[in-house]
Order: sequence, then structure tokens, then C-alpha cells
Amino acid sequence: SDPEQEYFSDGLTETLLHMLAQLPELRVAARTSSFAFKGKEAGIAEIAQTLGVAHVLEGSVQKAGDRVRVTAQLIRAGDGFHVWSQNYTRPLEDIFAIQDEIAEDVANALDASLLGGTAKPMHAVETANLTAYDLYLKAMEQQAIFSYSSLEVAETFFKQALAADPDFIDAKLGLARNYILMQDTGLMTWEAARDAAKPLLQQIGAAQPENREAYAFGLVMQIWEPGFMLDPERREQVYTNIRNLLPLMPTETYFRIVVANFLANFHERYDEALQVVEAGLMVDPLSPVLHSLKGRVYMAMEDYERAEPAFLKALKLDPENPNYYGRMSALAARQGDLPGKLDWM
Repeated sequence: SDPEQEYFSDGLTETLLHMLAQLPELRVAARTSSFAFKGKEAGIAEIAQTLGVAHVLEGSVQKAGDRVRVTAQLIRAGDGFHVWSQNYTRPLEDIFAIQDEIAEDVANALDASLLGGTAKPMHAVETANLTAYDLYLKAMEQQAIFSYSSLEVAETFFKQALAADPDFIDAKLGLARNYILMQDTGLMTWEAARDAAKPLLQQIGAAQPENREAYAFGLVMQIWEPGFMLDPERREQVYTNIRNLLPLMPTETYFRIVVANFLANFHERYDEALQVVEAGLMVDPLSPVLHSLKGRVYMAMEDYERAEPAFLKALKLDPENPNYYGRMSALAARQGDLPGKLDWM
């Protein structure tokens, strides 16, 4: 309930989400959709139906001094049955162990009926430094806000986290992602973002060659290089590699957007682009970005009847985002509706 500690409970939630998403047998709702219910009076059945899930994990976090108490319960949406519940009251430095325990306890609770075998061990963020972890959570909160100013604040927090723990892989990945997002939004030139992000991705690759996100971001950075789009063979290979990673990173909507844009804009492979978007909406049904992208694909197909509800859904989910008003304005223009175009603009 303390707004100043909200980043901590949000960070714990997001960490657990990513840990459970590592299990290929589970379909876990992505951050945007899961967090859409935060602070709202929605029942378990409504949440489950909206997200398309059979179970809901809910809980609370209390932090006081050097102690933390986490409560968690796994609820079966069909009948409200509490499959599992637990309280964890520990010293704050045990938060890393608590996260591991919750994820494994949830997986084991589901295991008997769903997973068909003992759940594999999962691990949270790769640090034991509480100061670095706290700064990392603050950085992730600001990055999720995704505004010009918040991305700059996130950059500062990520750097402070790495100053506290120079080997903190998750903070390196978060900072590299931040530079790429800053490039996407125009806060950095692609040259500056490349020079800042590339060494971080190389360090992650050396320490964790299997790190999929780092590999995928490295592929994205190749797209920025001069002449890349003029090399059809290389272009196709890079995008194919990113697309092949999507099932292994189901909650990473960013890469799905990159692939769908490529299929629609460069190859006019609209059906494939829609398949990529729809697969994303299976795990992130409340993502305004995905609904807007769906509308853009339909608009490129000149299927304006299906483009409009997709844009309106994005606008309903994120009514303060000017991009979606622009999409509706462009759609009206395509249909020859000049007054509508001006109204939306």
C-alpha cells in the first residue's frame, strides 16, 4: 500500500512472471496484461477469463526495515479452489531465495496435474547484492513507464546497480534494452545506442552464451547497420533467427513487434505478420501495442473494417497515447473521410 515501495512489489511480481515463463509447459500472461489489473477490483474469474488462463497467482508484499513478508496463493479459476498458499517472512537479504522458492512451489503445485514431471529449478535475477537489486527494480519500474524522461531515469538506476555489482547480468541486459528503446524513441542516435549497448551484450554473451534476450537484441542491432536492408539474404536470415526465438521468449513482446513489422512492411506477408501478432495476444491480450500493430497490418491490407476495432481497442487500453489517435486519423484519411481525419488529429 506504500506508493514508495510499489517498485519493490512490482519487481517481485515481474521476476516471478519471467521465472514461470521459463517453463515451456506453462503459458504465462505477459507483464502488460498481468499488470492491467493492478489496483482494480476484479475477481479471479474475470481476470482468468480476460487473460485466458486457468490459474491465477496473487499475493502481497510487506517490507519493514530489514524484514520482508511475502504472501502468495495459487487459485484455480474454474472453482476458486486454493491449490497452494504460503507465507514467507524472512530477512530482506533472503528475497532472492524467496523468489526461487515461490516459483518452484507454484510449479510443483501445478506439476501433479499439468506439467507431467518434476519442475526444473528456476532462478531469479543473478545477483546477491541487495543494493544492486533494489536499484535494478527501480530501473525496471521506470523503463516500464516508457516515457522520454523515465528512460533517462532508468539509465541512471541501471548504471548505479552495475556500480554496486559489476557482474549483474540482468542489469546489463536492462541497460542494453534501455539504450535500444532510447534509440527507438529518438533519445539516442543509432550509432550512440550501438556503441553503448554492444559492449554490454558482448559481456552477457561471454558470461551466458545461452542468454536468448541478449542474442535477440544483438540481432536487432544488426538491423540498424547501414546497408542492411539492401542485403536481402542477410536481412531474411536475421529476421528468421529472431522469429525462431519468439516461442522461447513468449512474454517478450518487443521482438514480436520487430518481426511482424518486417513481414508486413518489407515483404507484404500479411497473413504471417498477423500470425505473429495473434500469438503474442495469446499471452499479452491487453497489450495496446499489439492491438495497434494488428490494426496497422489490416490497414496495409486495405481491410479497414477490421483495422478500426483493433485501433479502437489500443486506444481504449491506453487512452493517453497520441499514437493511437494518429492511427485512427490515418485510417479515416485512407477511407476518404477528411472531417474524421481532422477530428481524430
